[in-house]
Amino acid sequence: MSLRLSVVLNTLTISLAGAQATHNGYIWIEGPEEVLQPNTTYALEVWGRWESPLFVEGYSAMAGFGIDIINAAGQSSVGSVDQVRFPSWSELFGQFSGVSGTDILGVSGGQLPRNPINPVEPNPNTDNPIMLFMFEMTTSNAVLAPIQFLPSNPSIHGGLSFYPSIDDFLSIVAPNDHDTALHLTGWTSVPAPFSVVPMIGVLGMIRRRR
Repeated sequence: MSLRLSVVLNTLTISLAGAQATHNGYIWIEGPEEVLQPNTTYALEVWGRWESPLFVEGYSAMAGFGIDIINAAGQSSVGSVDQVRFPSWSELFGQFSGVSGTDILGVSGGQLPRNPINPVEPNPNTDNPIMLFMFEMTTSNAVLAPIQFLPSNPSIHGGLSFYPSIDDFLSIVAPNDHDTALHLTGWTSVPAPFSVVPMIGVLGMIRRRR
């Protein structure tokens, strides 16, 4: 079994095993919605969200995340991946292990809860959903095959976590904690439309045969 097939199967297992969980975390990738061009750089965003009875809008907050981004298809069409960047809420702990081929490994980040001793410090970001981080992909200088990136391999410390209360360090961590599930969804490039030129050639061949 190939590494990338194993990653896909593990991703499905993470989602399906916790389909009935009480605390559901979601990580997905958003990317270009147009047909990709060769030798062009695109930004892709990785987002997170919680569905939980303990996540209260304005009172709860994303705590952190730890995930790999695997280039599951179209590796030959990806020239490079680079420029992992973190938004302000997660950059305090933002880091990644590095790039292996066209995979980005060990991306993690997060924020602290509110500090009641020092009210001057900014409050945690309570957005839900919230962008976790972004990265750049540059396509190769050739005819492009469909490209797919998947969030995979949650950190041993948890793939996604949140503070039920922004005043408390207590967090709920998926998929580590009981009754949690982590659902991972990738991004696939828009397929190029069927070229008119080959069809004209085919019609010409038919006419000649007639």
